[in-house]
Amino acid sequence: MSFITEDEKDELIGMMGLLYGDDFAQTIDRSAITDSTYDQVEDALIALTRCNENMKELVTDLVGGGRRLAARGWLKKSLKQVHKALKKDKSSWNGLACRNVLRLYRRTAIETTLY
Repeated sequence: MSFITEDEKDELIGMMGLLYGDDFAQTIDRSAITDSTYDQVEDALIALTRCNENMKELVTDLVGGGRRLAARGWLKKSLKQVHKALKKDKSSWNGLACRNVLRLYRRTAIETTLY
């Protein structure tokens, strides 16, 4: 287990707030955040990215018009940059269908790392 700084916790909580809403982020016990929390948030972001890419491909195919996922551990290495990018360009990853799938299938896994 690695040491998680307060700044990293703030960034991670901010990302969870973007993904699941501020009401979820406000209930998080900062001292409960672990490497498992990072792993689950990373899995959720990968799932969201895949879902959005699949939706874009579907729309492109429907109108006639290289996926590459990063190696494990990418979130912790670039947490601040990812959080800023998500805040800046929310519309490019914020598809309603994908967000609903993410909430349904990934939120519980993240929550279990916090208790």
